[in-house]
Amino acid sequence: MSGARQDLSSTLITYEFAGSRSHNIGGQDFQTTNFNGNQSVDLALSLKDPLRPKFTALDGTNLYDPTQYVITKSSFTGYIAQQLNFQGAASLARRYNAHSHLGTFEVGIKVRNSHSTQNQNDTLYNSTNSNGSNITLSSVLSSYTNPTYYDNYFRIGSLSYGPTSSYNAIQRAVLGNLNQFTLDQVKSVTRSASGFFDANERIYAGYLQNVISFGKLRLQAGVRFDGTYTEFITNQLTTNVDSQGNPLPPTVTRAPLKTSGYFNALPSVQAQYQLEKNTNLRLNYSQGISRPNVGDLVPTIIVDPNTSPKTVTEGNPNLKPTKANNYDILLEHFFQPLGIIQGGYFYKQLSNPICPTASTLGPTDPNAGFRLLQSINGPNAHIQGVEVSWEQRFSFLPGFLNGFGVAANYSYTQSKVTFPAFFNPAVTGGPGRIDNPSLPRARPPILGTLASPMTSTVSPCASPRATTTPT
Repeated sequence: MSGARQDLSSTLITYEFAGSRSHNIGGQDFQTTNFNGNQSVDLALSLKDPLRPKFTALDGTNLYDPTQYVITKSSFTGYIAQQLNFQGAASLARRYNAHSHLGTFEVGIKVRNSHSTQNQNDTLYNSTNSNGSNITLSSVLSSYTNPTYYDNYFRIGSLSYGPTSSYNAIQRAVLGNLNQFTLDQVKSVTRSASGFFDANERIYAGYLQNVISFGKLRLQAGVRFDGTYTEFITNQLTTNVDSQGNPLPPTVTRAPLKTSGYFNALPSVQAQYQLEKNTNLRLNYSQGISRPNVGDLVPTIIVDPNTSPKTVTEGNPNLKPTKANNYDILLEHFFQPLGIIQGGYFYKQLSNPICPTASTLGPTDPNAGFRLLQSINGPNAHIQGVEVSWEQRFSFLPGFLNGFGVAANYSYTQSKVTFPAFFNPAVTGGPGRIDNPSLPRARPPILGTLASPMTSTVSPCASPRATTTPT
């Protein structure tokens, strides 16, 4: 990152440029191997401790015996997601005096370009024998163990923790005995091709802002112009079957380029009035937006067979940005020499909040029975609340003690939204874009200085944002 700041008497010019590159190898596309064990074991379930359900073998079978488990299927995966970002910004602020009223006029622009790619290469093998291969768990063991696992609650014989496998050993064993497996070409091609995308997002933002003081009153008004353009390419899969109706590997072609874009003008008005020395009243109205993640827009598919239940995450190219009207009122008092107490009320009116949904895929889907996770736009919503905070430095104490201080706060929020069908409150994840706060986590921008017109203040519903771009 590089930039500069030039102070030319009554004019301040700032500009900066930044670039970054990141990658995610492995992602959520985990290698998976399934084992079959003794199907005739007589098991009993103990719920003596409901938080630690425990199986025991009534016939004396050692459930930790690795020789009784054989590989039935195995997948070898390759995943990489990459992102390259460039960003530039510049602003100019000019101080002026209008009839003895001091003011500052400011104009700024920011451009950001983000290029993201995701590639997946999965190979799935199934045992030719329905009972499993001849490769036992005992032949692919790792050295990992946990002798104090749950305080030996699940101990069987001398083992407190069951046998664990080494995936390097599994890979060598399966690839060295391919005569015992068949390649599942349909699933291998489908999962690999469904995970690809190449996306580019460009954001143009600019603002005009004026700040002027009239005695005890300080006014700040501005407007932010925000344009976003996104384009992406994915794979298009065409289903194939043989003459008996059995599935064949799909035909993979590049889907036509898809684009989306929108433009918004977002005004803001803020006022600060000095009630008395060291006591201020602040009022604020602003509009803002929260963009969906690029990955949430791209209609690719990520299958995760290791979750419970098994999941499929799919992007939604029809997502719209969340918009909000924000209202804030704040009363603050400064203590001398170092301290402040603040209290305020905020109200946010949201439209098109982005919400997570979950549904079960039907019997005709290749991943029938899996849980489908997808973000959609919900109906309008609002959130309101109050917050009080106190910060104080104990500068009156002697010696090194005067560096101590206290910071305390209390907040209460209330929100209302009609959730869409299949809404899934159990889905967790980040709040969306890192440049936008989330509804359940972000406090209102009432503490500290008034918000910059380049700062978004929207709070969408939390949605299932993965670290890597969706499917």
